[in-house]
Amino acid sequence: MKSLPIRSAFAGKSYPADRKELLSRFQQYIEPHATGTPARRRVPDMLLVPHIDFLVNMELYAKAYAHLLHGKSFPEIFYILGVGHQCPHEFSAVSCNYETPLGRLNSDQPLMETIEQHCGFDIALSPTTYKHEHSLEFVVIWLQALRDLYFPQARFKIVPILMGGLFETVLSGRLPGPNHEITRFGKAVADSFRQHAKGEAAIIASIDGCHVGPRFDHDFPANATAQKMVRQWEKELWEFCCSDKLDDFILHLHRVENAFYFDGVGVLTLLLRNFTVSARRETHELWYEESDQSFVTFSGGYFSPLSRNVTSL
Repeated sequence: MKSLPIRSAFAGKSYPADRKELLSRFQQYIEPHATGTPARRRVPDMLLVPHIDFLVNMELYAKAYAHLLHGKSFPEIFYILGVGHQCPHEFSAVSCNYETPLGRLNSDQPLMETIEQHCGFDIALSPTTYKHEHSLEFVVIWLQALRDLYFPQARFKIVPILMGGLFETVLSGRLPGPNHEITRFGKAVADSFRQHAKGEAAIIASIDGCHVGPRFDHDFPANATAQKMVRQWEKELWEFCCSDKLDDFILHLHRVENAFYFDGVGVLTLLLRNFTVSARRETHELWYEESDQSFVTFSGGYFSPLSRNVTSL
């Protein structure tokens, strides 16, 4: 598996291209959530973060990433599960070496090769789509900023993964069987993560929620009535992610064929199916633009272990 060099696509657009200015901007938002020296307490090893443009809402990002400030150390490996907005596959894992205003960040190539070996097939699919994928780059820049500001001696690598929308699954209401490639891929990722000692690795689930209105090719304005309806539908979706009724998560999407374009289907399914966890939303927002009468929803939080037996997806 070759490593793909990637230069920041959003520096000078979504965040400052100047290192000093960038760190100052990020510290402005994260500092209220940092209480001096990081407290020594258990922190979630799976975070839920948005990938909405930083210009829309940095406060929600800060609240989500603040969990990392309270650990004994900064994790050495981050599995980044993003959404492949341009990737035509339902999953892909490409070794990437990022060059950002905060320096170089490499993938753990041997670890990714091990995941590929366990799968038994090529997982580095459509690598060029990674070059402008904000669901990954936004995580990279946040992790680098937190490291530089609060754990300057830390060193870490990443495992960048893109997931799709599970379109066939949503249409049928049934997930692929145990021998399907995407099932084997999810299991290989989970098995890899479990090999790390507690605190050594973390997962960042980088997703947004619903995309509604003319901007997203809907033939209706996303007015107050539409917003109320979608809020309720998404609330029910997240409730399925917080219980052991995991089959209902897919059925809930199936009933409307994901007509509201919730973009975290593949990421959440991989986690819920393979890690026996539930999603805990701490914050959620709706960004409405009057100019085109459209909105996007996004959330922040973490995943925690389920205490009861889980119905398999």
